[in-house]
Amino acid sequence: MLIYNGGDMLSVATQAQKAKENAQLRAMGFEVWSPQEDKEINDKQHQTQESNDHLAELIFEHDTIGMEEADIIIFEVANTNVGTCVEIGQMAQRMRDKASFPPVYFHSYDIRRTNIPETGDRRSTSVNQYLYGAILSLNPKGIQSWEEIVEELKVWL
Repeated sequence: MLIYNGGDMLSVATQAQKAKENAQLRAMGFEVWSPQEDKEINDKQHQTQESNDHLAELIFEHDTIGMEEADIIIFEVANTNVGTCVEIGQMAQRMRDKASFPPVYFHSYDIRRTNIPETGDRRSTSVNQYLYGAILSLNPKGIQSWEEIVEELKVWL
């Protein structure tokens, strides 16, 4: 089974985290399609001006194909990860347009997430509510921990 593993990959730390996730998924027996591993679009050291002029179109095309071919999709959620937010929107629209779509899971590494009551402006963090609505339309469990997702993935092996 092929998993699309999307999320933040724009810093060395997030790239290392994605690589760790991908290795764990592969060790479980899944195939993984991860945007950061797509060297045609993400090897910035070897981009030329000519290839960079069409990079946006290539990124959109490659990532969309990756999601369309996936049997399972996992997204790391962050308001600041614009590309992933667009991908989540694409999946929510796909769900509205089709009777079937792959299982979609969401997680967050934001250490400010908490279950303690918070009010007014004294909130640790929040997820954009439109984004959260799209997430809930795809998976009523909303945002889970990585460990919860890994446990749920075992049913697909």
